[in-house]
Amino acid sequence: MSLPEPILQPQMRQVHLALNPKGGVGKSLIMSAIAQYLRHIGEPARCFDADATTATFSGIKGLNVQRIEMRDGAAIDERRLDEVMEPLLTEDAHILLDTGASTYTVFANYLIENDVIATIEDTGKRVVVHAIVTGGATLIETLSDFQDLAAQLPESVALIVWKNEHFGPILSPDGKPFEEMKIFQDHRDRIHAIIHLPQRTSATFGADVAQMMKRQQTFDEAIKDTATKLMAKQRLKLVRDDIFNQLSQAL
Repeated sequence: MSLPEPILQPQMRQVHLALNPKGGVGKSLIMSAIAQYLRHIGEPARCFDADATTATFSGIKGLNVQRIEMRDGAAIDERRLDEVMEPLLTEDAHILLDTGASTYTVFANYLIENDVIATIEDTGKRVVVHAIVTGGATLIETLSDFQDLAAQLPESVALIVWKNEHFGPILSPDGKPFEEMKIFQDHRDRIHAIIHLPQRTSATFGADVAQMMKRQQTFDEAIKDTATKLMAKQRLKLVRDDIFNQLSQAL
């Protein structure tokens, strides 16, 4: 597998939002991968991290992510999101925002009360919402979260579903894959694309990606790092290339 070739014409500017109220489902990895892909194809991007508790996305220094301090003492200050809206609405660049589980409810309220999606679309940018469905014990919860997004988001929003099998295969109790579940059939017209993060061996692929995130590295930084073993470099290349090729079809 080879990496997608950089595009020759600029893409329509997009605003990427990772929306999920549950922590630990892979939002920061996904947003990091999107930022790295846009960099690979030569597209300008600004990245923001509005997670009030765990700033994983902004910890990846190579992506130059701007941290939005959401807390005012013990409380979360919704007005701090205005700091993102200024560049989001005015800059000629793609915008990536990781809200994190801790600020999901606040951000959802901010979107609705301020009519944010319509305001973004008025600037000519497209809103892309990334919904994450995971396997294992979190399957039912993340399917419910996807259901809420699909039902509530305006039809103009491009909805991308990430099937993350890190915790196990995404199968219904009767063994149906996501694409055969009723929830998918009900909302298939809303889904712009599906990106599959397949279940890989946790002791090798899983450990390599976890180590990369722990070191707060991009894929390329981890691959070039002399501390990364040769086979780990190869596995990280496989994961990176797989995600990038899927993103080249989705965005």
